[in-house]
Amino acid sequence: MKVYVASSWRNDDQPQVVSTLRRAGHEVYDFRNPSMGPGDRGQGFHWSDIDPEWKEWTPSQFRAALGHEVAVDGFASDLCGMEWADAFVLVMPCGRSAHLELGWAIGAGKPAIILLSDGEPELMYGLADHLCVSLAGVLGALQTYSDGLPGPPVVARHNNDAVAHVLQFFEYAHLPLHLQEISKAFHVHAHWLARAVPAGPELTVALRKLLEAKDAAVRANLASGGKG
Repeated sequence: MKVYVASSWRNDDQPQVVSTLRRAGHEVYDFRNPSMGPGDRGQGFHWSDIDPEWKEWTPSQFRAALGHEVAVDGFASDLCGMEWADAFVLVMPCGRSAHLELGWAIGAGKPAIILLSDGEPELMYGLADHLCVSLAGVLGALQTYSDGLPGPPVVARHNNDAVAHVLQFFEYAHLPLHLQEISKAFHVHAHWLARAVPAGPELTVALRKLLEAKDAAVRANLASGGKG
């Protein structure tokens, strides 16, 4: 089964959870060592990659940093992993990002499992499918789903000149901030398509149509004076 493990860099148990799930035969997306997303960074995203003083940012600086190329690639990599996964495991303790990822999974109808770390109650954890107090419990919960799943589809990875040619037009770091916000969504979905769809003429057509939509959205914002 394909599993997205959502947690925190500060959680020392996260690597053990990843290795245990892999030994049990699951494919695991590890945000510390991502193997999906544009650029195949090979190492997880850190805000310090953008600015060592990131903890001192103002809200405006944080918002602007979301459009930085490093942040965009990190976001796209994790989103690719989220789209790819059959199920999510939230490993406590963790922070806002991991909880947003689990909320996305629940909204997408994917099995959501929480590995608890203490007895602190949280009412909305009732949305999760399983609350586990041990790794064995997590493995058991995943087994209830993997027993009924077909074999995992092959996720294509492309080193295709035609695809790469179109993808370059989804870059947006050079744009003004108000246009970056619009273009970012198209950038993410373009790279997701390039990962999820087999290479060929139809993929190129799909990317070109998405590029047309992106250009139209940018023009619409320009026509409105950036008030969209």
